Amino acid sequence: MAKGRPNISTSLCVLLLITGLASAAEVETKITAVTLYPSMAMVTREGTVQLSAGENEITIPNLPAILVDESVRLSLSDDADVQIQNVRTDKWFLEKPEEQKIKQLQQQIEEVSQQIVQSQNEIQVLRTKEKFLASIQVASGQQSSQALAAGKMDAASWAATLEFLGKNLTGVYAGIAELEVRTQELKNKKEALQKQLEQAQHSTPKQAKSVSFVLQANKSQAEHLTVEYLLDQVSWKPNYEIRALPMAEKVELHYRARVTQLTGEDWDDVNLILSTASPARGAQAPELHPWDLSLLKIVLHKREMEAPTAAKVAAEESLDQVAFAAAAPAPSQAEVKGVSVAFNIAGKWNIPSGQDPVQVDIMNRTLPVKLSYMSIPKLSLFAYLRGIFVNSTDYPLLFGESEVFVDGDYVGKVNLKSIAPGEEVDLSLGIDEGIKVKQELVKKFERTKGLLSKREEIEYQFKITLESYKSKPIGMQIKDQVPRSLNEAIAVEDVQILPEPKEWNKDSGELKWEMNLEPKKKTEITMQFVVSYPRGERVIGLF
Repeated sequence: MAKGRPNISTSLCVLLLITGLASAAEVETKITAVTLYPSMAMVTREGTVQLSAGENEITIPNLPAILVDESVRLSLSDDADVQIQNVRTDKWFLEKPEEQKIKQLQQQIEEVSQQIVQSQNEIQVLRTKEKFLASIQVASGQQSSQALAAGKMDAASWAATLEFLGKNLTGVYAGIAELEVRTQELKNKKEALQKQLEQAQHSTPKQAKSVSFVLQANKSQAEHLTVEYLLDQVSWKPNYEIRALPMAEKVELHYRARVTQLTGEDWDDVNLILSTASPARGAQAPELHPWDLSLLKIVLHKREMEAPTAAKVAAEESLDQVAFAAAAPAPSQAEVKGVSVAFNIAGKWNIPSGQDPVQVDIMNRTLPVKLSYMSIPKLSLFAYLRGIFVNSTDYPLLFGESEVFVDGDYVGKVNLKSIAPGEEVDLSLGIDEGIKVKQELVKKFERTKGLLSKREEIEYQFKITLESYKSKPIGMQIKDQVPRSLNEAIAVEDVQILPEPKEWNKDSGELKWEMNLEPKKKTEITMQFVVSYPRGERVIGLF
């Protein structure tokens, strides 16, 4: 909307059909732009109106019934010598649009019913023909038996009879089968039409809204007008397709959005903006309420003194909720989401109203990627390909679901977290079967620590074996852990690890190695430790 335009906002009640509106001139408008928010949309319509000198009552009809009344904005061109007055929205209960559809469906059902009856009649005719041919077959068989007994069998006549019966019976059976299939298809069609008829008969009258306003013009003139309004029942979500190309060390990033709208109006050939902002529908500032404190034990004492009837228990649970709620500040009435992002989508878009989402392209980029592998043998004997790349685009990558492909093969779905421009992305690209991972318990030895000792020990030794079948060296990250004691009576001692890990978090026990695996060569990691604990006790967590 250009600066300096006269604007007016409506905050009036939604009205029923007003007879005085019949004399208002209707203006045809076209949707030219839509700004999509996470759960709403701002629709922009434009049109031209011919004004007479003086007062002009104008109406823009057939707008969605879910239009937010207080969101309507009307503006004219910057140089318009016109004053805007008395803008309002009206709700219309239109004549049932289903009445004509009901008649059409009833007619179609009648036509299909007649076709079913005709098909069934044709089947009956063929059944009768089948019986007749069967009777000929029986009679011919009897005559042939008699002729054969008398030595007067006419082979040519008998062969002709068999050919006649075979040909005609085959045709009858084929015709019956075809008609039965057709009859079932007609019955299915009739059933579908009857369901549509039932839905149409129980439908509610269609609702719509119109925007009416009065323009005070100083002279006769044609004016370009713009109307904007908010709609509910709209959403868009980020969606990605990531294609990793390991040999080229690149990743193709396809940034998209899935748009769904159930507004009842189709958006054809419109400019589209996707925004992460949440438009406010109210401007009332919140107010502080008293922050009351109370003692929970008062409520508990009340329970001890009174009989626990159902009504009293319900009342006491309510008091519990009040007591706990009073111990924290009242929840905020508005959620702060920081700076919003708006994507101006290139080209024109068609977004029809309906359940099926429309996929909108935001951008496609090819970015350099650093590939490496990661494995946690204790949890999974697989090597996982990782792709690390920088979001070098001007677009923030919003939280959303991504389909991942590696060399054209689909490997699964991952959730991509929100990534700002310039931030690094660490993405899992699925399992690579070209790397073999093995972990084994080499030794487990239980012993008593000396004859007079009151402690027992278990010695563990593990080995991890890695083998790469790649054509060149690869980077590999391995994670494992040594146990940690949560009790002073349990000790983890004599820890020996080869090779030494790059990182060892003594608090959590987590170990991390960064290694280079050579093609077709085995790499081993060994880990050994002793767990000591009081004799006769059982340590939870060991095996």
